[in-house]
Amino acid sequence: GKDSVFNLYHCTLQGHTPIVLANLYPPESVSDGEMDSFMFQTAGFDAIETIAEAMQLPLIRRPISGKAVRQELVYEPTEEDEVEDLFALLQDVKTAYPEVQGVAVGAILSDYQRLRVEAVCSRLGLTAFAYLWQADQSSLLHSMISSGMTAVLAKVASMGLDLRHVGKSISQLLPLFDKLHSQYGFNVCGEGGEYETLTLDSPLHKKRIEIIDSEKILHSDDAFAPVGLLKTNKMELCEKEADLRYEPTTFALRPEAFKAVLDLKSSQEDLIQTLPTVTEKPLIPAIVGTSPSSLMSAPYFRYEDSVVVSGLSVTDLGKVSSDFESTAHELEALFDHIKELLATQLKSTFADAYLIQLYVKDMMDFVSVNKVYSKYFGSSPASRVCVEVPLETSRIRVTCYLTKGSRKALHVQSISYWAPACIGPYSQANDVDGFIYNAGQIGLEPASMRMVSGGVLSELDRCFQSYANVLTVMKSSLSDLIGCTVYFTRDQDATLIKRMCELIFQDALFNSNYKKRIRLGSLGEELEEEDEEQQAQHKAEARLHAVSTYAIPLALVQVSALPRGALVELEMVTRSDMNRGLNWQSYAEQGLQANAHAGVNLSRSGSWVNSIYLWGNCSAGVASEVVSIQQVMSAIMSQVIDLLRKSSVDPRYISHMRVLYLATVPEENVKAAFHSALAAVPACCPAVTFLPVASFLPSVDCVCIQFSAYDPLRLDTQLWLSRAKEKIKTKAFRNFEDGTSDFLHGVSHY
Repeated sequence: GKDSVFNLYHCTLQGHTPIVLANLYPPESVSDGEMDSFMFQTAGFDAIETIAEAMQLPLIRRPISGKAVRQELVYEPTEEDEVEDLFALLQDVKTAYPEVQGVAVGAILSDYQRLRVEAVCSRLGLTAFAYLWQADQSSLLHSMISSGMTAVLAKVASMGLDLRHVGKSISQLLPLFDKLHSQYGFNVCGEGGEYETLTLDSPLHKKRIEIIDSEKILHSDDAFAPVGLLKTNKMELCEKEADLRYEPTTFALRPEAFKAVLDLKSSQEDLIQTLPTVTEKPLIPAIVGTSPSSLMSAPYFRYEDSVVVSGLSVTDLGKVSSDFESTAHELEALFDHIKELLATQLKSTFADAYLIQLYVKDMMDFVSVNKVYSKYFGSSPASRVCVEVPLETSRIRVTCYLTKGSRKALHVQSISYWAPACIGPYSQANDVDGFIYNAGQIGLEPASMRMVSGGVLSELDRCFQSYANVLTVMKSSLSDLIGCTVYFTRDQDATLIKRMCELIFQDALFNSNYKKRIRLGSLGEELEEEDEEQQAQHKAEARLHAVSTYAIPLALVQVSALPRGALVELEMVTRSDMNRGLNWQSYAEQGLQANAHAGVNLSRSGSWVNSIYLWGNCSAGVASEVVSIQQVMSAIMSQVIDLLRKSSVDPRYISHMRVLYLATVPEENVKAAFHSALAAVPACCPAVTFLPVASFLPSVDCVCIQFSAYDPLRLDTQLWLSRAKEKIKTKAFRNFEDGTSDFLHGVSHY
């Protein structure tokens, strides 16, 4: 069909060489050849040999013997399932053509099909290439037609289509498809099973196919959506025009995902020239009166279904780094310890993990670490972040977040234009109770999986594009940001990165709110139709309000190195559309002087809070070298408690605190000061991760504490009310004609 062929064409545009075509066809027992398979197109199967001849490629075929036995979204090998026919077919391909390295997959939106192809490829050591994944369907169909592709309908199965349309080309039917889309939400590329195609010509065809004799078959005479098939009885290959040239065409991914990033590209050079040079250096707090701490952090935090395992290293196991041969062996010991902890005390497994944070002493060990990591995770794995930090007493440290509750993972292993593939054992994102925990993003070009060129701005731009696309699939966006940690490796990039991130998030926030025709904050109610001058004025007011009212929750941290030699890596937590209705507030208090802690300069960098979830980022620098590390920790802890009070969250709901500190301060002294400050907070016993770093922005800071807390009981109540409200809305709309439309009015007072 058109999707498979067009994706194969884009594989060639990316430098890949087609080796062989592979096809699964219906058994002879199926009279008209239509199996209505969950996975495979069988309409037009009688033309496959002609297509292979037209492309001048060898063909390997195999009959379909199975059916959709396992219908869950995530596939595991299952006897007599039709996916095992695909596995056997690709085994045949590998035997006959051992040079084959990948499989071209025409998936656009179907997770069901993509996940099954990826599962088979993983078992066979092959890479899936799905360049059409998440493409905007209208843009994609126009691109196919303008590239010179000729594809005719081999099957119809949708309202608005019947036998009259079977055998007609997609270019002929394009106006009808657009009309049906506006009327019924028809998928113009047929992603909902509306139709299937047979490709007669494309840039890959050495000869075009002409149908000489065919017939139309009514497979199912449904009153609303009759199923019709095309049966080709005779076809011929025809020479193509000698001077025919195909122009490579592009297509858009979901266009709304990119605006916040693309609008800024033209102003990047001007931005660089306006940034100040950072010259301040942090003072190191005094270590007077401190001693190594005998207190240990809690090994984990648990409440209801949620667990956070503290940032563990081998020292927490009573061992030292020299007891282990390598970083990989240290990780293996840590994971075995965590695995036993989960099984014996928490009744959980790594299958419940939704975020893993890895901190390594030497990024050169990443490959060996990843091999060990792979043994502990299977399908729908956790999101993952990995950075290099100057650890003192171990080579690696691990923090794990797990839930026994609802979790939805986005794990795309196919190479595409969409976002970098997660071929390893981690997902792009995990949705837990409407909060999106994203994997770290670096500036990888998705189509090639190579780092983009052009420096830190290009890398940052690529990170945001990838995040925007991932978040769109997760029903979230850049404007739904709760917290973002930006890791960078070079001093000179810090201020530029901060400014760019602030502009991008502010722009995303403004566009999201104005798109809904509601100005931010208290600027007014829903806008009526207005002229251009009024619209421009309201947009300017909305943008000013976004910039002045909403603090961007950023933490900028300099680390030793990042994967693939990246200059910048982003780590984000966002909220999905399920939690947009919550009453979120933003706090940013820069450069506060705490009277009770003379000489400690505090800042609260964009904390987002409500009565259910809180994400905070509090940092501190010292105005004098005589200020002790205990004073710094006590001052920051006071800030944390203040935010908890404002959000009405009990301190016992702080699930995790990440203590980042300058590597020039001894870790034992940091731990002693932290535990002393924490002891003053009743009933607060979170999981804790201690991380030494090179520097922060603001550059005068010496300690930064990131913390997260949420009230599971309130969250459960909120989710229940949200779902109940949706059910009542649905019932109201169903009964609207019966005069019961006042359901919706009642919901507002629920």
